[in-house]
Amino acid sequence: MTGPPTEQNRAQRDAADTSAGSGASELRLVGVELPATWLGADAVPVGVVVIDPDGWCTDTNRGWHELTGLGPGESQQHGWLRCLDPGGRTELMALVSDVVAHRATRVADHHITVSGGPPRWTRWWLRAERDGGLGRVVMAVADVDADHTALDALHHRATHDPLTGLVNRAQFFEFVDLALRRQRRHRAQVGVLFIDIDRFKQINDRFGHHRGDRALVAVADCLQSCTRPDDVVARVGGDEFAVLCDHLEDLTSLAAVTDRVRGALAGSMWVGDCDWALTASVGVAVAEPDDDGAETLVDRADQAMYRNKHRRESTIDLTDPTDTPTSGIRPGSDEPAELVDQAIRSLSAVGFEVASAASLADQPVTQRLQLALADIDAVVAQLRHAAVHQPVVRVEDPG
Repeated sequence: MTGPPTEQNRAQRDAADTSAGSGASELRLVGVELPATWLGADAVPVGVVVIDPDGWCTDTNRGWHELTGLGPGESQQHGWLRCLDPGGRTELMALVSDVVAHRATRVADHHITVSGGPPRWTRWWLRAERDGGLGRVVMAVADVDADHTALDALHHRATHDPLTGLVNRAQFFEFVDLALRRQRRHRAQVGVLFIDIDRFKQINDRFGHHRGDRALVAVADCLQSCTRPDDVVARVGGDEFAVLCDHLEDLTSLAAVTDRVRGALAGSMWVGDCDWALTASVGVAVAEPDDDGAETLVDRADQAMYRNKHRRESTIDLTDPTDTPTSGIRPGSDEPAELVDQAIRSLSAVGFEVASAASLADQPVTQRLQLALADIDAVVAQLRHAAVHQPVVRVEDPG
């Protein structure tokens, strides 16, 4: 597999002319020094296959057979293409046509399959040459699967949350920007859910951060299971999550996703040695024509979440007589204590055990309210959980 001296000189001159181009730089990347014509290549540690402009194989080297698992007979005619999937064959033959038309060197990465094994990444260098007036394309092929695997791992670490495996904040914003650009072209609706886990700090304070981390993983799994396959679920902060709903036909689809998320996060989670009443505040925003990017849309969903959280967590400060209560309870009256006692009796009558009931009798009114409201929150979470028939999410501690 050696070419005439004139061809060798021409190839050396072409290689020097393109030393700043992609072909030469890629060859240096894998540390392979090919003969000037890329032939005589049994000693070259890459596969070499020679084809005519129509894709008919005319020559191969030992490296090709070792790399692809195809013997000399199997590689003849168009048999060399069988190591590529149909899409790869089409793309590579289009590249061959481009190389022939422009008399240029091209580089491309493609998957190949060897002996029924998993696909592996390979890098292909293609060059059009002439041999006795007949055109041919010489291709050098190297295994770069390890390089791709390492790059994929680096990219994943840069774009995903290491704890939950969800998309991270930076990548989520890129996805939202992409969805907004598609929306302007196709007039599809885009929505964002912003989710904050209520009272999550108490889990960390009571059970430790390692169990809190496992609770976050459980929440991430829960969100992925109740959203649509094409929705993007991200962890955008400590206990904050977001969901991008793209390709919405109408707002009914967004409402359905929101209801499923709220229902899934209104249950009981096994943390440490007890069931923890899990609730979440959810804010929703729909893209508007004047949104100038992801920041605007996500910020509106974040603000909606905080408004919902504030409405649900409004409390009464009985120690400040100048405060105007929002629930109709008069500061300084006995009505709060009576309402607490009535709530406890009503809940007990239908079978719910209020853990702090026995400890309320000797407590000040403010403390009685705080204890009772905590219990009532837990009961409400249980009722929501029962209503949507969601199973208990258990956060197991392997230690």
